[in-house]
Amino acid sequence: MAATASFHEFILNALRKRTRPSDFSEVATQFYDQWFRQRGTSYYVLFKKNTRITNLQFAELVSLLRCHIHSHEDPSFGDPLFVSADEFKGFLASLLFDTLPIKKDYTTGDILAVTQQFETIINRVVVLNPYYGSCTVYLPPTLTLADDKLCAEAGYIHSMGHLVYVRNMTKATLPELTRAIEDHLRKYPLKNKLPALFRPYSHEDFTKWDRAAAIETLKEDDWPKVTHADDLTHGLDDVKIQTRKAYFKTINIIGVLRTLKAQFSSLLEIPAPGSFKKSLDEFRNKHGRMPERTLFLLNDAGLLPNNVHPSSKRYYVCYDQIWFNNDPFYTFDEDKPAWVSHTTIPHSLAAAMINITRPWQKGSIRLIDPFGGSGTTLIEALKRPEIVAVSGDIEELANLVAKDNLSFFRMPLADVTRLRDSLKQYLKQDTLMAALGVPSVSQSGEHFNFATAKAEMDHAVQEAKTDSDLGLSRANAVAAMSYEQRLLFYVLLRTRLRHAVEIQERRAEWPVVFIQELLNLVRRLNSHVNFLELADKQSQTKNGVPHAVGDYSRVCWLNLDNRQKSDDCIRRHDATQIEKDSYDLIITDPPYGFNTQEEDVKLIKLYREFIWSAVAALRDGGQLIVCCPHYSYSGRHVPIFIQPEFVTQQVLLAARDNNKTLRTEQHSLPCELHGLKPPYYWEAPTALQRSILHFRFESRRHSSSKSRLKSNRPKLQRAKPVRPKALGRKRS
Repeated sequence: MAATASFHEFILNALRKRTRPSDFSEVATQFYDQWFRQRGTSYYVLFKKNTRITNLQFAELVSLLRCHIHSHEDPSFGDPLFVSADEFKGFLASLLFDTLPIKKDYTTGDILAVTQQFETIINRVVVLNPYYGSCTVYLPPTLTLADDKLCAEAGYIHSMGHLVYVRNMTKATLPELTRAIEDHLRKYPLKNKLPALFRPYSHEDFTKWDRAAAIETLKEDDWPKVTHADDLTHGLDDVKIQTRKAYFKTINIIGVLRTLKAQFSSLLEIPAPGSFKKSLDEFRNKHGRMPERTLFLLNDAGLLPNNVHPSSKRYYVCYDQIWFNNDPFYTFDEDKPAWVSHTTIPHSLAAAMINITRPWQKGSIRLIDPFGGSGTTLIEALKRPEIVAVSGDIEELANLVAKDNLSFFRMPLADVTRLRDSLKQYLKQDTLMAALGVPSVSQSGEHFNFATAKAEMDHAVQEAKTDSDLGLSRANAVAAMSYEQRLLFYVLLRTRLRHAVEIQERRAEWPVVFIQELLNLVRRLNSHVNFLELADKQSQTKNGVPHAVGDYSRVCWLNLDNRQKSDDCIRRHDATQIEKDSYDLIITDPPYGFNTQEEDVKLIKLYREFIWSAVAALRDGGQLIVCCPHYSYSGRHVPIFIQPEFVTQQVLLAARDNNKTLRTEQHSLPCELHGLKPPYYWEAPTALQRSILHFRFESRRHSSSKSRLKSNRPKLQRAKPVRPKALGRKRS
């Protein structure tokens, strides 16, 4: 029987199971369990970063859910209605209390009138329960989710899978966990007689081996399995369990694992404590392949509204990982091979900024980043075939860097391997010192590339007035070098910019810090080689998403669209002269003035002219996303005219001058996310907090009087949130 046709039967069944005739909250709980947990689909989404760093991951998730949730019964289905579990139960209990008489037994006729009236609403309700670094998603049986597309397209999703168990840590019990695993394996049986891997995501088994803090002591084969500690901080590290301190009531986690191992001996492979790398090797040796499913046990904190700090409540979560976001760009993030500055936005942020525009995108989209820099936004945009992207920068060296990065990510495996092996030789200090003694004029010898790059770097240092100008005057000379020579030049550049003070004060020697920076690049190149080897084995899901079997589950990603050539999508561009009515989407991170000696007047003029030009360049329905510095943690002064409040005022004035108005809409969100609206925030905890401004415009179709223009301008003051009594919370 179709789920919608039997909706009233779910209500009737819940009414008959209640123990107290007047307690409709018990009915709501019974219905919720049947409708969402038993007959629906439950997901768990784990983010790369928690709300200490940003709240954009939730805006991105909501946008992607709006794009990828579909009804298999209602062709006219629109947006889902997002609420929390408590909001849904409260609404349903109140609805039944207000519309049904209190009696012991009910018939279909008693409730049919009510269920028919509210059937279409309940069918589109999606429950979101947000946590500090993750989120649970409950779909009714009437809706389906393209989970492969959602995971592959996201910037901030680390992994996702079917939810097995979630419970407040103070209330969690071993029998509950056991029953949840039994029910889950019954609903999603294992295939090919291959057991699922079960393991706690614990500090004891991961932290010692999953970071690059002591990478110099690791074997090269281990490099792809580690990452920088900064990538784990304020994210994955915070959901790890302390095995020695974690309990299910009176039973320690070790005891829990023993019980599960005995009860699910043929279904779950539970490794002994120790390195996660060793347990993966043991699984492969025993079963001849890597696990296709892994049940992880971790913990997360509750989410406080409008607060970057976690709630005191903590929850155990067990989820069956079915997708891991294996985005190759996230491996490099802010350290792509071609590099001119460390003040770039990460790929996860750029992808999220594109994704929050998705619900309003239709057809082909023209996008420009007028402050293109190293090409981060461009590369993320090129993963979407419907986007025609342009990256423009007024500095020729920045455009060269963007082209080099795009070329790198389009390189075949053999070329990346050769490049990695060539650069790797300079990790040995003896080889590096020998290369330093090779004259650049020599046209032969194994160290010619290094010597040429070093000579060009010396010229750049002599010509630059400040470190912020370093290399800008040498764009033509750098472009004339070979690709490998340019990569060496970029490593020399980042060594200079990142360690100049240490070298000047003799707290570090140049060869040591150069090897440190080169090691960082070589390790990332090695990870990319492993990705390309995996990509050679890729297949596609029914939704066209590339995927393969990774370490714990299937991994997914998006490939670059190769139809756009670098010369077409990367060009010199003045951000104050963007073509009018030419773009649907502008996403950019303008300069902040931190690393330049520009006079404030020039920076004011740049922002004013850029904002006016950007608003004028957008077509009807166009969107503008701008990163603005909000607060500096390093003592640097943030000028008022580049802060979000001032930029917003300039955008409003530019909209008025270009006869455009801002568009807003309302859609429901859970109460914990009622503050989820622009400006969003993103921060580097030791450097800078940014605000992410998001505007949508429409052209005025008729001329307006001066007073009408004034009345149409949106107010800047935010209304105080009012807790709704109805099903959802409205967002404007």
